[in-house]
Amino acid sequence: MNLSYLKPSHLRLRLAGLTAAAGGIVSVAMVLFGGSTARFLPTGDGFHVAAVLGAGLAGLALAPTFGRPGWIGWIIAAIGAVGATLIGAMAGSTLIGLAFGQITFTGFGLVAIVGAAENPVAVLIWGLTMAALHVEAGRVRQRLAISP
Repeated sequence: MNLSYLKPSHLRLRLAGLTAAAGGIVSVAMVLFGGSTARFLPTGDGFHVAAVLGAGLAGLALAPTFGRPGWIGWIIAAIGAVGATLIGAMAGSTLIGLAFGQITFTGFGLVAIVGAAENPVAVLIWGLTMAALHVEAGRVRQRLAISP
């Protein structure tokens, strides 16, 4: 049985790595500037590792939404950024829950996002990382000659 069609493309793998890095940056911003819910975030590196893994998974899933040309590309990327943030938060908080032997943590990622959105600095950092992700995805698409 040939399963080579299941192999992720270079664009997906590259974007998964970039979104994982963005998730790490945003998780630090959430701890530092996260608004009213920041004090409820888990302490230690486990939170950041879960954020990186969750964001990487989201980037793998939503890579095609980034790097498209023109203003339509920016709109698609903005939708992808919100989707990646939601998927990454739910996946990351599920990983944290599994570490504690619970699966009920999934919604806590969404609560943390809402809390972080209270602080303009955290939102600015999120926006800048997502914009950088979109621009770099466009460069990768050009190098690989991948059409939208």
